[in-house]
Amino acid sequence: MIIDCPRKTSFWLVARHVARIDVPMQDIWDMLTFRSSPRDETILLRLGEILMVLWQLHWHSCIDNVQWNTTHALRRLRRVHWLADLD
Repeated sequence: MIIDCPRKTSFWLVARHVARIDVPMQDIWDMLTFRSSPRDETILLRLGEILMVLWQLHWHSCIDNVQWNTTHALRRLRRVHWLADLD
């Protein structure tokens, strides 16, 4: 549901670029489950922001029966970064 879902994989591919994370897709799960450590702790913060957006919109899809929209998810992630003054 988090990474292997085709719709969410496309989100992750672009979200990594938006969040300026240079981590291969195959390493993300290991970092999220603390099996490996990133070279920079801010990577975990950025992964957390991506995961937060993904989780919010996943449940929005499930509860409100709204289809997943990668463009909407990326807009929300950019807004999170803008509000945190990360861009």
